[in-house]
Amino acid sequence: MPAKGVDSHVLTGEALLARFTALDAFLIEHQALWKPRPFTHLRLPWEASYPELSVWLRGRSLDDAENAHNQPALLEAPEPFASLAAFSLELSAVGELPPHALEAAGHRLNVDVPGRKWQQIEAFASRLEFSEAPKHWLDWCSGKGHLGRRLLQTGQQLTCLEYDPALVASGQALSQRHHLHALHVEQDVLAPGAASLLNADHTPVALHACGDLHVRLMQLASATGCKQLAIAPCCYNRISVSEYQTLSSAGMRSDLQLSLEDLSLPMNETVTAGARPTSA
Repeated sequence: MPAKGVDSHVLTGEALLARFTALDAFLIEHQALWKPRPFTHLRLPWEASYPELSVWLRGRSLDDAENAHNQPALLEAPEPFASLAAFSLELSAVGELPPHALEAAGHRLNVDVPGRKWQQIEAFASRLEFSEAPKHWLDWCSGKGHLGRRLLQTGQQLTCLEYDPALVASGQALSQRHHLHALHVEQDVLAPGAASLLNADHTPVALHACGDLHVRLMQLASATGCKQLAIAPCCYNRISVSEYQTLSSAGMRSDLQLSLEDLSLPMNETVTAGARPTSA
């Protein structure tokens, strides 16, 4: 049974901790099922424990697998698949943050932004709701600063930090073209000097900040005393250490160890198996 307070709504406080604890326990108990990397074994280690499920899965065609790709929890597979799939689906359900109306984007602000990227920026911006109105946005790993410019409103300031000098120059030119007060700074955010560019008045934002990039932001923002931030992290395996380092006190109490290979599993949604397995 799910832990008390575990549901699909947006979670905070005790309910969020209950969800984390239940998910952590589930992953630890069943890691022998999900940790083996796809297409690297002739036989998976768990098959001896669940022979009926193994035979059923091996009897399915590639077309069957493709058809079930987006809804694997609906498979009528032998136990314990159905029970585990249902609980996994419940634990992984994420409530949608409430949207709010955005002020209309400035004239031609989206002209230089690829369509899908602009949709992501709009979706991200429309879910931001802070207890205090931001005074100074800090667009972390900003690229050309498209996100920061979309968020910037009258009376606010914007600083964009970006490693690539070409993107910094392009971003500054775009901000000037749109007559926006924005400062584009060439900065390696993983370098020690990045800490001096944050202060407590900043509201940092980051969209698709990979691995160490979003971890670094969370650490610096906390140390600096930023009251609020919003990030959409990705690529948790792009870190400089061999195992994931948890940041929360609840995570530090967990016995779950996640290697770089474990962290890359979510990106293996579509996998083409080679002719030879890498291990037997």
